[in-house]
Amino acid sequence: MIKNHRHTTRKILMIRPLLSIGLALTMLATPALAQFKKAIDANIKYDNDVVMYASKTCSYCKKAEAYFKEQGVNFARVDVDDDEEAASELALFGGSSVPVFVIEGKIYQGFIYSHIDKALGLNHTD
Repeated sequence: MIKNHRHTTRKILMIRPLLSIGLALTMLATPALAQFKKAIDANIKYDNDVVMYASKTCSYCKKAEAYFKEQGVNFARVDVDDDEEAASELALFGGSSVPVFVIEGKIYQGFIYSHIDKALGLNHTD
């Protein structure tokens, strides 16, 4: 009987670290999953696969907007200046500055041609 007890205890001790690892992975994945859900919600809310959070005075926002128009990209511009709800959405994506893009459920911070081109299948040339 004692042997069985030790054997069971040994199994539990071997499983416990695996449970901790699984819990840690779940905890790490939860913010990413929540952020992904919020990104999808933004695409749905603004009825567009490309959503740009911007401000009126942001020069990079203006460059991105011009680039999208030049490339024929349909997008939704969301101004965070006077819209508290939009500013809250921006904060959920980890953004404290603009532009922030939500493209098909993925979040891109800052206007970097190569990142936007890759996400949209575009080819920027200087």
